[in-house]
Amino acid sequence: MSVSIHLTDGIVLARSGFDSSFNYRSATLFGICEEITGQEKVQQLDAFIDKLVPGRAADLRASTEQELKATALLGMTITEASGKIRSGGVHDNPEDSHERVWAGVLGVETRFTDLTPDDETPVLVEAAENLRRLLGKVI
Repeated sequence: MSVSIHLTDGIVLARSGFDSSFNYRSATLFGICEEITGQEKVQQLDAFIDKLVPGRAADLRASTEQELKATALLGMTITEASGKIRSGGVHDNPEDSHERVWAGVLGVETRFTDLTPDDETPVLVEAAENLRRLLGKVI
């Protein structure tokens, strides 16, 4: 099996479309997978939830047997990996340096922006502290 991961850090805006690019980090992992079952599966699913939002698994009800049956979880032993990073600025064609076009890097940022409750959440139920902390809104 292979898994590919990519994160964009910026859009490199050159003076031509051809010389434009992205700043990024990427990795491709190769390995052998096997299914994770039983109590280890429950623990790993909770660990995944907590990796996304620390402390969230403790706030949730336990998964039902039907939910666990409907969810496959694979563990991968990585046998090979390849990574690549592109950073830095514009590498224009030297002949384009006279063009009166802005060139540089448009930074890209990924962040949490807001907590919007769904229509089923009672008005008096406040978002858990671990969620508010992600937004820097812990009082």
